[in-house]
Amino acid sequence: PGKYIPYLIVYDSNGCKRAINPLDTIYVYPNPEVIISKQGYCLRDSIYLKASYVNEEFPVVSTQWFDNSLLISTDSAFYRKFNSKKNRVCLISTNEKGCLDTSYLNLNLNQPEITLKSSRDTICLGSDWSVSASVKGDTTIRNEYWLFNDSLMPSNSRMLQLVPKYSQIIKIQYYSEDERGCWDSAYNPKNLVVGDTQPGQPPLFRRVSVVDDNTHELVLSQYPNFDFAGYQVYWKSETNYQYLKNSKNALDTYIINYPVNALDQIYCYKISSKNLCGKTQDLNKLKEHCSVELDGFPKVNASELNWNFYTGWPVESYTIYRKNLITQLFDSIGVVSGDVNVFIDSSIVCYKKHEYRVKAKERNGLNEHSWSDTCHVLPIYINSVYPPIVKRVSVIDDLYTHLNWEENDSNITEIDHYLIYRKGNAQNSEKWWKVIGNSDSLVLKDPSVFVDLSSHSYLLKGVDECNDSSDFSLISKSILLKVNLNEQYETELKWNNYLEWKDGVKEYIIEVNNGTGFVEIGRVDSSRTSFVHPNQAFNCIDKLDYRITAVPNKWIPNTIRWYEISTSNVSSPVHRAKVFIPNAFTPNQNDLNELFKPDGVFIQSYHLKIFNRWGEKLYDKNGCGHGWDGKFNGELAPEGVYIYQCSIKGVNGERHVFSGDVTLLR
Repeated sequence: PGKYIPYLIVYDSNGCKRAINPLDTIYVYPNPEVIISKQGYCLRDSIYLKASYVNEEFPVVSTQWFDNSLLISTDSAFYRKFNSKKNRVCLISTNEKGCLDTSYLNLNLNQPEITLKSSRDTICLGSDWSVSASVKGDTTIRNEYWLFNDSLMPSNSRMLQLVPKYSQIIKIQYYSEDERGCWDSAYNPKNLVVGDTQPGQPPLFRRVSVVDDNTHELVLSQYPNFDFAGYQVYWKSETNYQYLKNSKNALDTYIINYPVNALDQIYCYKISSKNLCGKTQDLNKLKEHCSVELDGFPKVNASELNWNFYTGWPVESYTIYRKNLITQLFDSIGVVSGDVNVFIDSSIVCYKKHEYRVKAKERNGLNEHSWSDTCHVLPIYINSVYPPIVKRVSVIDDLYTHLNWEENDSNITEIDHYLIYRKGNAQNSEKWWKVIGNSDSLVLKDPSVFVDLSSHSYLLKGVDECNDSSDFSLISKSILLKVNLNEQYETELKWNNYLEWKDGVKEYIIEVNNGTGFVEIGRVDSSRTSFVHPNQAFNCIDKLDYRITAVPNKWIPNTIRWYEISTSNVSSPVHRAKVFIPNAFTPNQNDLNELFKPDGVFIQSYHLKIFNRWGEKLYDKNGCGHGWDGKFNGELAPEGVYIYQCSIKGVNGERHVFSGDVTLLR
């Protein structure tokens, strides 16, 4: 370190020289000079490391400590626990001028090394057992002792011998400390397990259950004691129990037995445990668990099921399951108490084989359950499908027929669909419909018919989920109404009998609509299919429509009346306006021939104008039923001849125009 001024002297080939004056000064700074100190000797201690610097002219601004290339600190002093007895610590120090120094420290730490060696890891109660310790230290050992389950055990030897007095797990530890206070402890690689010379409690056998017709599942609780060497499973063959299998894993609490003949045989099992000394329970004193074997027998429209009672715990109930023919899942169909082992399934569906299972439920205890095997039964199926009940067929809004019905409650099986047949006639060909049985409303709307030309007949049958079909229902025939005018201008109505209600027709209601809605004008009993509407003032009306409503011979609540009655088509007679205009009238207050107006039938409205001989308008009115009373401006018009103009609109919409003269007489 120091300050240096460089000079340059140049020589040529003739030996001439020249000195060049310096332009710069070179400063050389010193590297840091470090002294590393430490405190601590033992591997288990936190070692204190500190860096001290001799030259403080240029302070150190960066300190980096490394342990085998791993950065461990950037402080000048720190504590650290090391993982190895032999370590090489590197320190890199940098001062404020950027000069650095690298220093190394070989850090050797002390700790005794203990190795334990035992004769065996498992013994039976009353047997001798020994373990020895070997100690390798970096300096003189000053203290060592044995720990027995964390308790000090007096011994002056590195060899320990003992005879356990009861079954237990023993943790053996040896402690050693050298003269510097460095220590180590070591555990026996495996705890000493002392097995009992008497059999322990048997495992808790929870259930035996049929998984499928070839497999049994045995479930038990995990053995709670360390003194365990395995489970042993036995099954009863005829009258004696025989060894079946074993498992050495205490966690193996689900044991499968396959194959078995669960369809035809009841299986009984016992499970024992073997301890570390090979002792097991008396087989005759173990509780047995026996599977449930289910049998079935065909009955008329029913299946009879019976089974053996579950053995192993008290049964609270048995739940009976039947496989759903559509979803193929087992659905619960009934529950019986634990002291009943018979069940009659009377809710069978179709002539098909049905599959059953039974599940036993434990009373109290662990609320365990046990499944039976499966059982297949083909019942003697006798089915009767009853025809649907037709409520009515009716003509709606003079546009289409409306058929509605309901399912017959007497059916055993639900209806899958309905078939509706319409008979053909001169106007419409025959036709078939299919309506799904679980529809929200059992209704058929038939817009393809001509309701004013003919009546229409329908037949229905139901087809259930077994594809069995009912007979056809009673025929349902709509009402066709025909209306004509006779010579007396009376309306003659004729219709066909409504077919067919089980209770028959009570009466027919005759209604007319003159433009303000249908109103009743008469009723006839079911024996009559005609009606004459006497001649009335068929003028000043917008229309002349008739219809017939059939009422069944039973009481009908008003809330559903519309769905039970049957209405015909709407029919109107040929009603061309017929007009007569008088040529004289006498407004003399004798109530005879007081007004001048058009007369006739099927006049909807007219526009009447009256003029005198000079063309003066005396009367002008549009409407129906009005007439000229022989007055003008409130005064009596003189006798004489007057001119009229009359434009008439018929009920059928046709227009007629009349003009002429009329004589007023008083």
